[in-house]
Formats: sequence, C-alpha cells, structure tokens
Amino acid sequence: MKHRYFPVFIVGLLLYGCAQQENIAEKVESAHGLDQWWQTDVLQVDMRLTFGKNPPLVGTLFFETNGPRARLDITNGPRIFYDGHTAYISPADAEFPRARFHVLTWPWFVAAPFKLRGTGSELTPFKQVVLQDETFWNARQSFAAGQGDTPDDWYEFYVDPKHSLVRQMGYIVTYERSRQEAEQNVSVIVYDDYIDLNGIQLAQQWTFGTFSLTDGFLKKKGEGRLRGIKFISSGSDLFAVPQDKRELPKPRVDD
Repeated sequence: MKHRYFPVFIVGLLLYGCAQQENIAEKVESAHGLDQWWQTDVLQVDMRLTFGKNPPLVGTLFFETNGPRARLDITNGPRIFYDGHTAYISPADAEFPRARFHVLTWPWFVAAPFKLRGTGSELTPFKQVVLQDETFWNARQSFAAGQGDTPDDWYEFYVDPKHSLVRQMGYIVTYERSRQEAEQNVSVIVYDDYIDLNGIQLAQQWTFGTFSLTDGFLKKKGEGRLRGIKFISSGSDLFAVPQDKRELPKPRVDD
C-alpha cells in the first residue's frame, strides 16, 4: 500500500515546490507595486550615468511601461528613439556611440523588477544564496530565441528576503559580442535609495561593478543617478520620430 501512495507524495512535493516559487515571484512583484505599474502609461526620468573616465551619459529617458517604445534625449545632444521595431537617431547627421544600445538598455534596467515573468522569458526557481555574508533569494532570467537584439543575455536577480525588493542584478552584455565572450565579464547593478511613487518602488541610485556568481560584487566600475522620476501620459507626439532622422542598425556579432 505504501508504494501506491509514494508517487502521489512525490507529486505533492513537486506541486508544493512550484507553489513556493510562484509565491516568491509574486512577493517580489507585489513589493515593487506591479499592479500599480500596469496602471501607468509612460515613465520619465532624468539620468546621469558615469563609467570610469568616459564622459557621463546625461539625459532624460521616456519609455512605455506597458509597451516597447522609448526615447532618450541626450542633454545638449541628439534624441534617440525606439518605435518597437526600429531605432533612430535625430538629427540624421548626429553621432552618439552605441545609441541603439542606450535607448534599449536603460528602460530595461529601470523596469527589470517588473519584468520577472515577461513574455518570451524564463525564470528559474528561486533559491537561497549567500554573497559576502548577505542572504538573498536568487533566480536567473533567460530569453527565447529572437527576443530583442540580444536574446543570449541573462540576468541574475538577487532579492532582499526581508523586503522582497531586488537589490542586485548580475548580467552579461552580448551586444556586439558572443555569449562566450560576455560570460568572461559578468557585471552587476546594485539598486539603492528606493522611493515610493504611489505604491511603486523604484531605485534612484545605481552602482555598477564586476561580479562573480560565487563571490558577488568585486570591483566598482560605474554609477547611475536617477532623479525627477514621474509617470506621464504618452500624448500624441512623445514617441513620434522626426523626419530628420537616421536608422540605427542592429548589432552584428562575428562568428
């Protein structure tokens, strides 16, 4: 008789484990205010990003919270647009290094906690890990082929179990490089200085560094400051691409 119930017991454990994983993901989404996030239209934020001795990236970012469109206005520089399919820079003769990368990447980094279980992505079960004497819930997000410019990217979410907020996100950048090359240089973003915007939790301070999946944060390489965060209506022309524009091609990776 015991053998008859053993498979049922195993199935029960598996279902319990799946429920626990769903519960953690839901806790994270709830802590960040996912339900409130879905009620918004466009996020606007002033950004200043610095990496080593490179000139800082300073500008205002706009992106749809429920759609793919984005716009990045570089202070005293060009505007960069993404309409959901194609990226453009305006004016057409403007030059800005990795412009397509910037208009696609920074909306994702702002909104990452709200995209844990997005369409076309897969999230591994959460597990408990300890990095530098700090305990986190950890799960990896990966993507299906054909998702965006860089479907080989992956993200490691590290969640504070006390507050259920994303505190760190390890990642690789396969933009213009292979996954094998990218995995030799894993990076991390640390989210700090969270603010509450009508129930939505967003980090105002970012720290970038090199990263080890076993040892955690290794060496600081940059930082980001977000100010003036607010939700606005998209209006009729916020994401309208000007006539004076140039298309930005997708990245190429040599085999």
